[in-house]
Formats: sequence, structure tokens, C-alpha cells
Amino acid sequence: MNLSLYKTNDLESWIICTYQKNRVYYAPDLDIDRIAGMFNASILYHPGQTKVIWNDRFGLIYINESLDERQRREQAFHEIGHVVRHAGFQNGMHSLFIELQEYQAAHFQLYASIPCYMLEPYCHIQNQQEYISTLSNDFRLPIPLVRKRIEQIQNRIYLEQQERDRKEHVKNQKPITQEYIRKKREELGRQWVERFGGQHAEDLGTIQRTPRT
Repeated sequence: MNLSLYKTNDLESWIICTYQKNRVYYAPDLDIDRIAGMFNASILYHPGQTKVIWNDRFGLIYINESLDERQRREQAFHEIGHVVRHAGFQNGMHSLFIELQEYQAAHFQLYASIPCYMLEPYCHIQNQQEYISTLSNDFRLPIPLVRKRIEQIQNRIYLEQQERDRKEHVKNQKPITQEYIRKKREELGRQWVERFGGQHAEDLGTIQRTPRT
């Protein structure tokens, strides 16, 4: 996977900047309580369902204590996304607005849980299954979430490569000038002579010189 072709969006770039400013460089640095604190949130574990309460300045995230570590981390990154991107409470909101918030929090979750710059040390792993499994172990996340993130990255790399190939193709195309048209006509004329004889070539020349009406 050629990570040099991967382009981050504004949200992802901001997360990376925040991480690196706080010296978060490798997978072991992604301590979930530390990450929550960086985004003005605090995590508590309780027997109930996972939920978050937040306002414009601070968020309180409740994680179900019966979940295993990978599930807790998966849900925590999602709820931190709500604290970062939204204000207020979902109670009483229109269902479409809640759906939008969940969509945005899910994207934050992907970017924050597996930052693209932390994947460089794993580029030597060629087997896809081994690659996903290793990331799941090192980032302490469920395999479906890891797979979703890697597929997202691979899709962006593929689109960027396509765009570069398109630009290279356009760049290498010769411009259509009057000289180019003249040479093409001469070439076509020679082909007609070889195939049909001189009379047809003369007819072609007549057609070429005949003005449009």
C-alpha cells in the first residue's frame, strides 16, 4: 500500500496535527483516556449502555464496563467524535440530524483510532489477513473496524492513482495544431494512394479543399 498517494481531508489533518502536537506518534501512544483528555472529554465506565453527554466545552463519556478492551476503545473513539464535532444533546433532534451526527462521529472514529501516519511501520506486511490482524492487535481494535479503515485508505489511494494517471495521459497528448492536421491529411492521402490509386487520392484532396456550406 503506497501511503504517499493517500490524501487526508481537513478533519483528518486536524486530528493528526493535534496528535503530533501532543507527541502521539505510535499505536501504543493511543491511550484512550489520554486521547479523550486531548479533546476535552473524560471517560467513565458503568454497567449501563454507552452514551455521551457534552456541551460546547466538555464531554462526559460513559462506556459499558462489560465490553472487552477492543470494544471499549471502538466505542470511545466514536463518542469522542461527538464531543469534538457537535454541541448539545440528541434528545428531541430530528432523526435525520441525529443520523448526520452519527455519520460524522463514525468518520472521526476511523481517523482517530488508526491515524494514517502510524501505518508506515506495517508496510512490509504483504499478506492482507496478517496485516489486518497485526493492526487489530497493535491498535487494540476489533477487526471489522480495522478492515473498514484500511479499505477507506486503499480506496483513496486508488482514486488518487487514477487521477494522476489521467493527468499524465492528458499531459502527454500532443496538441491539435494546423501542422498536426496537415500531416494527418498527408498521411491519409498516402494511405488512399496505396489502397485505391491516384484517382481516389485526387478525389480526397478535392473533398478536403471543398468549403463547407
